[in-house]
Formats: sequence, structure tokens, C-alpha cells
Amino acid sequence: MQMGYLINQLMVKSVKFQEKFMQVKNHPTLQSLWDDLIAAMKWVNIKMERLKKIESTRVQFRFIT
Repeated sequence: MQMGYLINQLMVKSVKFQEKFMQVKNHPTLQSLWDDLIAAMKWVNIKMERLKKIESTRVQFRFIT
């Protein structure tokens, strides 16, 4: 969930992203980018021990736009 929110901040709320990437011809749509992200998360093979280690690590991201 935190990863999804992070990506949402980077892609949707970033003014620079919208100005530079979304204005270029033939750019992927936000829907296709989300579909690719979901497919990548379904494809990855990660062990439960690794997930528990990641979950127990405290991390905070802040983006200033």
C-alpha cells in the first residue's frame, strides 16, 4: 500500500512529470502504467521472510513539488 501511494505521489502529483512526460506524443497513459505496475507485482517471486524483513524496516519518504 505504501509503495502504491509513493508511486501515486510521483506520477500523479508531480508537476514536472505531468509537464514533461505527459505532453510528449505517444506517451503511455496512466492506466497503462498502473496495469504494468500491477503485472510486475504479480510476476515477482518474493519469499515471506523477505517481506517480513521489509515490513519491519521503518522508512519514510517525503517529496516536495
